[in-house]
Amino acid sequence: MPRSTYLAISATAVAGLFLAACSSTGTVPASVVADQVRQQLADQFGFSLEEMPKVTCPGELEAVMGALMTCSLIGTDGTFDVAVTVTSVDGGVASFSIAVADEPN
Repeated sequence: MPRSTYLAISATAVAGLFLAACSSTGTVPASVVADQVRQQLADQFGFSLEEMPKVTCPGELEAVMGALMTCSLIGTDGTFDVAVTVTSVDGGVASFSIAVADEPN
């Protein structure tokens, strides 16, 4: 992804909603959260998934209103924190908001 485009993503402090199915333990696996973050960013900025940098998350996210996790967006311009916050849980589906840090770590 070109540097100018990548900086636009990080500087925008993206906030979007996405859904992920919860497991029977009331958590969302790290891989599902990471995939959903990448998909949301790709959709919001009109990129294909192949153009999106890798996203990693440190573990399962509790499917509880207000639960917070910091994932990492790993691109050629550095690693950016991505705050993932559970905004609601309804019928085994958790909704999240995401915000990308303005500056790399």
